[in-house]
Amino acid sequence: MSDDARMTVPDEGGKHRRQDEPIPEVGAPLAASTVVEAPDGSDVVAPATVEGVAAPGVVARKAKRKPLTFWQELPLLVALAVVLAVLIKTFAFQAFVIPSESMESTIMTNDRVMTNKLVYDFRDPHRGEVVVFERTGAWPELTNMDVPKSSLGRAIQDAGKFIGFVPSGTDFIKRVIGLPGDTIACCDAQNRMLVNGQPLDESAYVQGSSAQMGWKGPVTVPAGELFVMGDNREHSSDARVFGTVPINKVVGRAVFVMWPREHWKGLRVPATVEQFSTPPSGAMGAVPSLGAVALVLPLAGLRARRRRRLRRPAA
Repeated sequence: MSDDARMTVPDEGGKHRRQDEPIPEVGAPLAASTVVEAPDGSDVVAPATVEGVAAPGVVARKAKRKPLTFWQELPLLVALAVVLAVLIKTFAFQAFVIPSESMESTIMTNDRVMTNKLVYDFRDPHRGEVVVFERTGAWPELTNMDVPKSSLGRAIQDAGKFIGFVPSGTDFIKRVIGLPGDTIACCDAQNRMLVNGQPLDESAYVQGSSAQMGWKGPVTVPAGELFVMGDNREHSSDARVFGTVPINKVVGRAVFVMWPREHWKGLRVPATVEQFSTPPSGAMGAVPSLGAVALVLPLAGLRARRRRRLRRPAA
């Protein structure tokens, strides 16, 4: 009888084996390894036993990773918080402290305001909006700030500037009165500012007389710049003194007073100003900045990925 024709006998599981093959012991490996398919589709190499093979679908489980302790997670959480804070401050929102009375009584001295830094990446400022802008041209740097002598004190002060609880000394907050191409003058018989020869009704926020400082104009706002003024007209050094502000120096739009709690309010444009007139032809829409694109594109990608996953049929 040839080797291929040797007799086979059934074993306990009903399977046949060759007569000359040794009978495996219960619990002993049948082979060096057995490749099985894991639930996620990957191949897992696992030892097979007599009992294991008799029970189909048995899959070897990978050892679970030991969870991180609190002290191991803490540096990661702190690093993540710092990265998120920098991204939000750089691209989205930033707090500023008001160091002077120039915007009273809309915004009081030492109030904290939240500024939207994204809005002007997609359009130019509108008349009547309160804006924060960087020092430029003849605008002076605030010099009445005490600088700590110690390095620790200076570090704390810099951190306060970063989060908006200490005045930066180089940022200003005013209201937009004139857009590119507008002609601004002061004033009519009721002490109202004249924009393109028309009186601007600012009674909802102006404190004092716009004519008190003696500026008369007229001045035509250059392309790409803004004519800005403080709401406290008798105590505000603004475009009447230092000239217009380039739009590219605008940090963002102040949207609400966030501190102290009793001063909470939104900084909306009154209807009398919002509906005053359409922007002149010289006011062009802004092109989205790289910062805004860098922030928006990942969010759009996550939304698209989620939609694809929802559309995928269940296995």
